[in-house]
Amino acid sequence: AAKRRTRSKKKYTESSPRPRKQESSPAAPQAVMPSFESFLGWLACLLIIVAPLVFNAGLRNFSDLPQRNFIQAAVALFCVLVLLRAALPHCRLDVPRSLCCFALAAFACWALLSILWSSSPYDALYASVHWSFCAFAALGIVVWLRSDIWLTRIAGSIVVSGTLVSAVALSQQFLGMDLIPSARGLSAAFGNPNVLAEFLCITIAFSACAGWFL
Repeated sequence: AAKRRTRSKKKYTESSPRPRKQESSPAAPQAVMPSFESFLGWLACLLIIVAPLVFNAGLRNFSDLPQRNFIQAAVALFCVLVLLRAALPHCRLDVPRSLCCFALAAFACWALLSILWSSSPYDALYASVHWSFCAFAALGIVVWLRSDIWLTRIAGSIVVSGTLVSAVALSQQFLGMDLIPSARGLSAAFGNPNVLAEFLCITIAFSACAGWFL
């Protein structure tokens, strides 16, 4: 009986599977992506707040505002950061496939294509590059910051930006602040009251929609 017990123990130990080594779970990319997303999101919120307030005290050509160069440099920085993250191991670059993304890409291509029949190719190229950069910025927000938390934070950043711009315009009207050059009247940092009105209309409409849906 003792021999049978020892044989049965040997058979059990031989037939039982050996414990395998624990394989490394892909936790590294999960730790990298939230930190990168939070960094990219807070940077986008900061740029949204700061961009309308950028000005040049010695500006005389109000058709070429410094906000344009600031936005283009910010979009280029975002593209470089996304490409660097995509170069990391276990990090995949998401390709947008929604209808909104295709519409933004078509808008950017059409803006660049319109240079061919423009009367001034240089001015058309300058404007088309800026509109294309704006489309890429919207595309990046849709693709990489599509969570409800970041949409709420971006909407809040736009509200803060509109509030600060309104405060600057009111200080120009009632406090006589003349630090920022302007073509005529109160215009905050946009050089023209019409551009200021367009910005505030877009900001108020977006804030109302964001407050309703979010």
